[in-house]
Parts: sequence; C-alpha cells; structure tokens
Amino acid sequence: SSILSYGQGMIDGFMRGKNNLTTALSYSHESYDTYYVGDSSVSNPNLGTITTNSANLFASYGITSFLDVVVGLPYVSVNSPEGYWSKQKGFQDFSFYLKGKAMEKDFGAIGKLSVIAVAGFVIPASDYIPDAPVAVGHHSKNMEARLLFQYRLPVGVFVMGQGGYIKRNNITLDRGSEVSVPDAWDYVV
Repeated sequence: SSILSYGQGMIDGFMRGKNNLTTALSYSHESYDTYYVGDSSVSNPNLGTITTNSANLFASYGITSFLDVVVGLPYVSVNSPEGYWSKQKGFQDFSFYLKGKAMEKDFGAIGKLSVIAVAGFVIPASDYIPDAPVAVGHHSKNMEARLLFQYRLPVGVFVMGQGGYIKRNNITLDRGSEVSVPDAWDYVV
C-alpha cells in the first residue's frame, strides 16, 4: 500500500552548516472513522471517529559543514469517543539521525545538485500500549538508512527525492505475545 502526504518530513536536503541550530515545534490533527485491517477498509461503530492530536519537537544541528544531527520527539494524544477504549497519550518515539553530504555539484547558473546519506534510529520514548485502536504508536525499535537527492535552482526552487529502508524490531504486546512489525521501503518526492 502507499500513502500520499504533503509536507516536510524529518529529513530534508538542506545542511545546517557548522554550529548552526534549527528548531521547530509543529502540531497536527487528524481524525478518521474508517481504517484498514489487512487489505480491507472497515469502520467500527464501537470506536466512532478516532482523533489524534500531536505536537513534535524537531531540532537539527550542524556538527560540520557536511554533517548534521537531526532529532525529533512527538507527544501524541489519541481518543475514541465510543466504546471502552480510554484516551491514550504520551511521548511516542525519539528519533535520532546523522545526515551527511556525500556529494555536491554546482552547475552555476542552472543550479546545484546535492546527494545526502542518512542513518538513524527510532526508539519508543514511553511505555505506551502498542496494540490498541487508539495507540500512540507501534512501539517498535527501528533502524533506518536512506539516500537523498536534491536539485536547487538559483531562484530558490528545489526538487527533492529520497528513498530508504526501515528495519523494524518485533514488539512484545502487554498480553505477552511477540508480534512482527514489518520492515518498509520508503520513497519521498
């Protein structure tokens, strides 16, 4: 399956530069009453409309002109007005990435091409319940590697494409059983 989304992700094609820090606090809101179980779209009147609100703290710091550290920590609140599921809230997963400029080619008046390599990990930041319809997250420890290409025109417009592999660890549910969280290939343009 694929997901279409608009916005800036954790990893971008801009290097911060030595000793420069960028921080951002973002907020998102989503709600849905239909979701997927396997390949089937279902709705459950015992859940009603599930609402998720999240705030994310993002920071990126330039260690050198070609190496950045990127971190993120979201706080998530998920609620279902129907049924017996209580509201879930807490810090989701701490993200840590090293982002290195592997190559940059300046074409003068027609733009600049950057190639950036990224490696990182994601770990749960709290002991949230991973297998509830109103879950804060998957609670999986992940390792990630990706490659990013960005072409910048002199007028400030850019085109970016990236792809990567996310290796996810199994999780243990509160009931004691171990569950596989599938690995993923991720592509962004």
